[in-house]
Amino acid sequence: MIYNDILPNDAAAKHNGVLWTPGDAKKIQSEYSVAYNVLLGMPGAGKSLHIDFINYCFGGRLEIIGTGEIIRIELDNPASKWPPQVRELIRKTVNSGGLIDDHMVASIARSKMQFKNTVFDGFPRNKEQARIFLNLVRVLSDIYGGQIKPAVYMLNIDEELARARVLGRKDGRTDDTPAAFARRMRVWYEQTLPLADFFAQQNVPILGLDANKDVKKPGIGQNERKMEIFDFIRTNLFTHLSFQNHR
Repeated sequence: MIYNDILPNDAAAKHNGVLWTPGDAKKIQSEYSVAYNVLLGMPGAGKSLHIDFINYCFGGRLEIIGTGEIIRIELDNPASKWPPQVRELIRKTVNSGGLIDDHMVASIARSKMQFKNTVFDGFPRNKEQARIFLNLVRVLSDIYGGQIKPAVYMLNIDEELARARVLGRKDGRTDDTPAAFARRMRVWYEQTLPLADFFAQQNVPILGLDANKDVKKPGIGQNERKMEIFDFIRTNLFTHLSFQNHR
């Protein structure tokens, strides 16, 4: 099921008789059900900022698993337990805009996964990783004796705007170069973008969010956008996942 970012005007409107507010979102995690939220978007879509928005919708209680950030921290860690040759191979892959080995990324994500509302940034990135992810959802649901319900957020953005954002970042990463961006975009179109269809075929809800809006600067439209996304998620996702039954 795919939802588009078409938002009601009244951010406090009732949906199916339930009035959702940001305070109510704190109650949606229960001993029975949690959400595993996957964030997909091309480079420059503003994934970190949207994680903050989505976290707000979940009452600020989301566990955030950013595999790319975990890998970058480990690469810069002098006491890393990764063998030097492995670290060098990973560093070259990251700097060139490529993808790390599927099972290694899955292992990193698995080491952080708990029975908590969670958002994933950087995993899964291709169909093999997506299959591993859904298998982990099933296995962990059995282990914890509850339901883990996956959902996908697709950040939609114009490619030229994304490119300008990436190459214009003052605190850019080592892979924020024209060549690396082009490589990352090939990976996006060939491997990551098709995940929307893959997850839809698995009956995972897909929520499309408009990432073209410039709300990067603090106070410039962030509160309004935060409430827009909250209302959108409340209307389309919370009810779909039936979290209101566990308030």
